Amino acid sequence: MSFTVSGNNGGMIVTPDFYLQERNKGNVGAGIIDSALSNEEYGFSISDTVEMMVAAQMGALIPEKQSAITNANIQQGALSQFEATIAMLSKNTIKPLNQKNALTSYEISNSNPNAIRADISKSGASGSLDLSIGVTQLAQSQSLKFSGFNSENDALKAGTFTIDFGQYDGGNFTENANSSSITVEIKDGMTLSDLAGEINKSSKDIKATIVTNSDGSTGLALISQKTGEQNAMRVTTSGDPSLTTFDYNGTDSSTATQVREPADAIYTVNGIQMTSDTNKIEDVFGLNLTLNEVTNGEVRIGTTVSPQGVIDNVYAFVENFNAMIDMYNSFNSENPDEDFVGSINGSKVSEAIEDEINKLFSIISSDGKSLKDIGVTRDPDGRLSLNQDKLGAALELNPEIAYEILGTTTKSSHSGVNIEDLGSSVNGDHTIVITRAPEKANLTGTALAPNNTIAVDTELKLKLGNKEVTIPISAGDYTPEQLAATINKEINLAGISGYKANIDGGALSINSAEYGSLKSIEVLSDVPELGLVAQKVTGKDVAGTINGESFLGDGAEFESKFDEASKGMKVTFEPEQITLNQQITISTNKGFLDNLDSTISNIKKSTTSEIKEIKESLDKTRNDSLVAQLEELQNKEDYYYNMYYQQFSGISAALSEMEGTIKMMEMMFESDK
Repeated sequence: MSFTVSGNNGGMIVTPDFYLQERNKGNVGAGIIDSALSNEEYGFSISDTVEMMVAAQMGALIPEKQSAITNANIQQGALSQFEATIAMLSKNTIKPLNQKNALTSYEISNSNPNAIRADISKSGASGSLDLSIGVTQLAQSQSLKFSGFNSENDALKAGTFTIDFGQYDGGNFTENANSSSITVEIKDGMTLSDLAGEINKSSKDIKATIVTNSDGSTGLALISQKTGEQNAMRVTTSGDPSLTTFDYNGTDSSTATQVREPADAIYTVNGIQMTSDTNKIEDVFGLNLTLNEVTNGEVRIGTTVSPQGVIDNVYAFVENFNAMIDMYNSFNSENPDEDFVGSINGSKVSEAIEDEINKLFSIISSDGKSLKDIGVTRDPDGRLSLNQDKLGAALELNPEIAYEILGTTTKSSHSGVNIEDLGSSVNGDHTIVITRAPEKANLTGTALAPNNTIAVDTELKLKLGNKEVTIPISAGDYTPEQLAATINKEINLAGISGYKANIDGGALSINSAEYGSLKSIEVLSDVPELGLVAQKVTGKDVAGTINGESFLGDGAEFESKFDEASKGMKVTFEPEQITLNQQITISTNKGFLDNLDSTISNIKKSTTSEIKEIKESLDKTRNDSLVAQLEELQNKEDYYYNMYYQQFSGISAALSEMEGTIKMMEMMFESDK
């Protein structure tokens, strides 16, 4: 096989002398001279002599460097393939299985699956369940219709069209803090059909369509995709007075009517009434429920022990783990072959992989349980095998034993503290004390009158986070709510998200949607007409201690960085539920799957580092790379070829000239005879 810088010999490692027979034969022109000036009758060949002289200078340096480059390509290919395999193992096997619902052996019985669908939640069921569930009302979204148009091509005047989500109570509207306003700019001459299209482009939460009324007139329908009473729509407009046709504030008008009201789902669980703003209800005693129909009576939903699903999942895990081990064993073989077989044998990265895998199996569970308790054993080659009968018997005795061994369990003594990631934390109890609760950025002005007159056109200049926005407020009379709507419209049109104006105690209040010191609100100049003065406020990050070590979070979450026992643990907080200076206990127990995922992360660090080194060794722009070294050797070899050919070509010419003189003298002497 001829050498190329990017070649990999079909993935088969080569020996240092592999390319010895493919060496560059030197200066072709000099070879032609050697052929023309043959000196074989004098007992030597220029070509052979030059080859020997160059070989004496260069040895096998070039073929050895070529072999090193080929082997580097092979190792890079092998490690890249191995990285892809372990990434797939983590994504497609470990993460889906490392949940209670995948490793607990329960089967759901359902007397009416058409009315109520039930699935095991991520947190999983605990023990057998027997629930009676009734549905008296389904959650539904709101629909509005706006009439008074001749056709979908009716032209509109310039202005804005804003939709807010919230809840009506006695004529008052409270915005849903978890929803964002939708604002569409209406340009002069835009048609009703154009408006529907712009609304549909602006959000997936609303579907706008043109409808034909019974009298032949045309209307615009807004169909919300957000169910629940707290997701009612309020529609406000600004600009040309004709746009007030679209205004809706909870009460029907001659042009704006509610076609369907928003509603919460109402259901009972064993006689206890509950409500939900959606028909998908998560984690009801370890079940996720989807309400599809109002029921005449109660639907019986229960769980019973059923090992087969867990057996199938554990078997899939064993097979996928073995695929990784088989690839490693192949790449680490002592007998090189094609397809990267033996390509990393004896390398430092091979040793690192083996060390990490061995460490994984040396971890002892805090409760003394091990893989063998669920029928999983390891052979001398590192492969796993599953005794399905033993696993089935273990599950009959303890339906959660596979989860206890393979899965990761976390418990918090406080419902407002949640563990998102364990990082490299150790198993056991961890103590958290919150000394400062997270806060949103909140800037509130002074109270406004029920009706406020803006005598002349005014501007409110804000800086929200790192973005500035100028809000023009035209002269006129405004309620506080109208001023807040005007501010929100301009914030939305500026493409700024995560900030909203509302009314708090009669005053304008601007708030960030998220917590933390990175959220800020600044009024850049006084606007007394709005009750606002130049000032800046920022949110606050959660702060406290974990295992006695101080931490400063990011908004309402933090990652432990300085306490060794909890390092890498990520925790989120529900700010409304936090009690300052209260001791909170988090209990963690990493199962085999989580430890395997950590092992894969460590292996990837080694392989990524090795791949980086290999790429650098193949980078011809680096002076110390294998490719640059090869080029330097080839230049050196060319120098020796040229030098020796010049020397020996001169000798050849002299010998040839001498031969001509001898022949001439012989002819002269022979002619005298």
